[in-house]
Amino acid sequence: NGTVYVGATNTTLYAYDAAGQTNCGGIPKTCAPLWTAPTGGTFISSSPAVAGGLVYQGASDGNVYAFDAAGSTNCSGTPKVCSPLWTAPTGGAIYGSPGIAYGHLFIGSSDNKFYAFDALGDTNCSGVPKVCSPLWTATTGGAVESSPAIANGLVFVGSDDHDLDAFDAAGYLGCSGSPLVCTPIWHATTPNSVISSPAISRGHVYVESEGGSLYTYALGG
Repeated sequence: NGTVYVGATNTTLYAYDAAGQTNCGGIPKTCAPLWTAPTGGTFISSSPAVAGGLVYQGASDGNVYAFDAAGSTNCSGTPKVCSPLWTAPTGGAIYGSPGIAYGHLFIGSSDNKFYAFDALGDTNCSGVPKVCSPLWTATTGGAVESSPAIANGLVFVGSDDHDLDAFDAAGYLGCSGSPLVCTPIWHATTPNSVISSPAISRGHVYVESEGGSLYTYALGG
């Protein structure tokens, strides 16, 4: 919707006019942000994700932050600063980017877990300011620095334990207990850590292992 979002190592999320017009001037042209939003921790390495009028950012403090993408709700001041609509804690720093699908936000953490949250911040969310707990979680054998990819009702993510895991995105198959915990529908082991993000095309999922090789699997395992 005409806005570009980027997180910075100063733990702040920035929103700029993608056309380079509003808050921009000079020769060469330089732009000031439309709005900014502080997060916690000491750095941001995750790229933001945008869906349904919200922008989501993971941070090194282990939290996922959801902001109004238009910079209206929970935003004020000149220059404009926004506070989150909701936050969701994980148990470790977040390096990968959120994935949004089926009304869920999927994110991995360095606490060796993978999380699914309600993307709108309704289910399992409460308080002022609003804090959300997971719809389901999954334990991996290593830190999750990979960003997830989603297709055919499955969410795929790599981890430092050398595995590519495929989970039921809805949190039904392979999932049980309260709080809900999920195990992979299938997984594939590579020789080294899977830090890069899977890519999906034509019924296959592609992922690179740290050793420098690319692997491809059928979506169904």
